[in-house]
Amino acid sequence: MYEMTRRQVVRTILCSAGGLVVVRYLAGCETENGAGTGGNANGNRNDNAPDPTLLRIDDLDHVKGDREAANVIIEYGDFESSECGAFFRDNEPTVISELVDAGQAAFVFRHFPRVEVNPNARLAAIAAECAVDFFEYHDLLFNHQDALTRGDLIGYAEQVGLSTTTFGNCLESEAKVPRVDRDVDSGTRLGATETPTFFVNGHKLTGNRTLADFQRLLG
Repeated sequence: MYEMTRRQVVRTILCSAGGLVVVRYLAGCETENGAGTGGNANGNRNDNAPDPTLLRIDDLDHVKGDREAANVIIEYGDFESSECGAFFRDNEPTVISELVDAGQAAFVFRHFPRVEVNPNARLAAIAAECAVDFFEYHDLLFNHQDALTRGDLIGYAEQVGLSTTTFGNCLESEAKVPRVDRDVDSGTRLGATETPTFFVNGHKLTGNRTLADFQRLLG
């Protein structure tokens, strides 16, 4: 009985002392959430490290610039978000001209409609996917953030020369929903919770950022 008690005491001391990982492992320690040392309940060793596969440009991404550029800027955006609109007007033109057009970086836009605060954002994202020229329509949406009803979206399609019937049918169908949900899922997995959220070569930024903010993170 005395021997068992002594082992229990030693094990308790080892677990509370924060010693070497090997010692903690051998002592059978667990964190409060039940995960092993150095991890969490999901088995991840670092919650802050983004999944690198989600930060690569793929064939479905909407990209400005050279897809093979040395640097990648990914924006998770919401067409109804005031902060996204501010970035689009105040800083994106400079980022595109100074970094993207100069060949230093590729710029990727991914959907992250925050429907809990922006009720028209999800339909606007679907509408952008229904457009033939994504970024042409993208620009129209950000220039008319206060008018994103279904009727407005069809009107913008007419402005860019699309068939309103075909476009309206696309909006009503489920065809583009998985494409939008794909972006939302990747943003969620990367830890995005607000818009805009940017990933610059894997580094996370939020809010309306300036050219200098991006330049500091370029390779």
